[in-house]
Amino acid sequence: MGQRSFRWRRTGAGAMLAGMGAVALTLSACSSSDGGDGGSSGEPGQPAGDQNLTIMFWGDERAPEQWKTLGDAFIADGHENVKIEYIHQPAEYDTKIQTLVAANQTPDVFFMNSAGMGRFIDAGTLLDLAPVYDELGIDLDSEYLEPAIWREDESVWGLSPLIHLMVMFYDKAAFDAAGIDTPPTDPAEAWSWDDFVAAATALSDPSSEGDGWGSMILTDPLVTAPLLASNGAYWFDEEAMEFTLNDPSAVEVYENIKALADTGVSIPPANLSSMGLDVVLQSRQAPLYPGGTWNLQAVTEAWGEDAGMALYPSYGDPKSMAVTDQLVVSAKTQNPELAAEFVHFATQAENNPAAYDGVPATRAATEGNGRETWLTTGNRPLGFEETIDNSLDIVMDDPSRKVRDLINVWNTVQWTDDGINGYFTDLVPDLGAALDGFKPTVDQMLQAQ
Repeated sequence: MGQRSFRWRRTGAGAMLAGMGAVALTLSACSSSDGGDGGSSGEPGQPAGDQNLTIMFWGDERAPEQWKTLGDAFIADGHENVKIEYIHQPAEYDTKIQTLVAANQTPDVFFMNSAGMGRFIDAGTLLDLAPVYDELGIDLDSEYLEPAIWREDESVWGLSPLIHLMVMFYDKAAFDAAGIDTPPTDPAEAWSWDDFVAAATALSDPSSEGDGWGSMILTDPLVTAPLLASNGAYWFDEEAMEFTLNDPSAVEVYENIKALADTGVSIPPANLSSMGLDVVLQSRQAPLYPGGTWNLQAVTEAWGEDAGMALYPSYGDPKSMAVTDQLVVSAKTQNPELAAEFVHFATQAENNPAAYDGVPATRAATEGNGRETWLTTGNRPLGFEETIDNSLDIVMDDPSRKVRDLINVWNTVQWTDDGINGYFTDLVPDLGAALDGFKPTVDQMLQAQ
C-alpha cells in the first residue's frame, strides 16, 4: 500500500496517540434517548429507522450519563425525531469494536484511539467525512484547531473534541520547601535534561528509605516521545518506512531515565505500576511529573493550589506532543449526514463540557470569546495558560501518525519483556542491542503497509 500525504498545519504538527486496550466479547448494557416515546434502535449497525443513531464510547461509570446529556442536547437542537442508543464499553474497547465490525454491527458513531485509526481506514470501516461536511456547508479548518482533525490527503476520517498536550506537572510546595525555582513556561528558558535531574535530585530524600523520590517518569511511548524528539530521536523515519528507535540518540534518553530511577531519584517503573498514579499523586511522593493533560484533574485534586504546570525538559529545543482520540462514523451507517452532524455537535466545547479537560478542539473556545470560559473552567494549575499556549507552538512533528498498525509495533517493541519494558525491569541488560534486534521485524511491518 502506498504512502499517504498528511496535511498538518500551523497549530500542531503530528498528533501522537494513546494506546489501545484489548477486549471482552460481551455486549455492555445500552440505554436509549429520544425526543418522543423512547425505545431502542436495535442492534448496532442495523437499519432501525430513518432517524436513529447508535453511539459507542469508553469511560468510567460517569460516562453513560455524560453521553446521554450530550445526546439529549443534540436532540433538542433541531433533531426531535432522533433516537439514540448508547453503548458503554469501559474496558477492552479495541476488541469489542473489532468484534462488532466483523459481525456487521458497527455503531453509527464511535470513539477511536488514534493508534488504531490507520487499520480501520485501510479496512474501509470508516466514513470519509470531508464530502459530508462539504455538503452540510461546514468549514472544518475555520472551526477547528488542526490537531483535532484526522486528515489524510483530502479525506477527513474523524474529529476530536479536545487535544491533550504533553507537559510537566510540579508540586510548588515541595519546591518552596527545597528552596529551588519552579520550572519555566517559556520555551527560551525551558529546562535541559540536566536541569531536570538537578531539580529532581534536590527534591528527593535519600534518607526516607525508598519513598523520598523527586520525580516520576512513565516510560510509555507518549511520555518519552517529547524527550526523544528534543534529542533528534524518533521511532520511525519521516516516511514511517524504517524503524529508527535503535539510534544512539534514542538509547541515550532511555538510559538516562533508567539511571534516574536506579539512583533513587525517580520512582522505578515497576514500583509505579504497583502503586498506581493516583496513590503517588495523593501521597505527594514525587513532585515532578512529565505527563499528559488528561491527568490535569487528578493532579489538581491531589495538589490543590500547589499544582503547577510547565514545559517538558529537553536535550535541545523543547518539544510537546498533541494527543487526540477521534469521534468517527461507520462507513455502513444508514444516516451519514445525521451521524456527521452529531460528531460536529459533540466536538464543540459549548455542547460538550468534557472538552475543557484539555485544549478544546474549536477555535471559538481557545482563540475567540470562549477562551475565558476555558481558562476558568475547573481547577487550573499555576502556569496553565502560558504552558498550553507555548506547548501548542512546539508540538513535535512525529511520523508515527503514518503507521497503519501502530498498536502492533508498540506491542512488539514496548510492551514486552524482551524490549523497553524488559529494560526498565532489568530483564534486558543492553537496550541498544535489543532495539537493533527488533529493527528487521519492524521494518518489514512498516514496508508491508
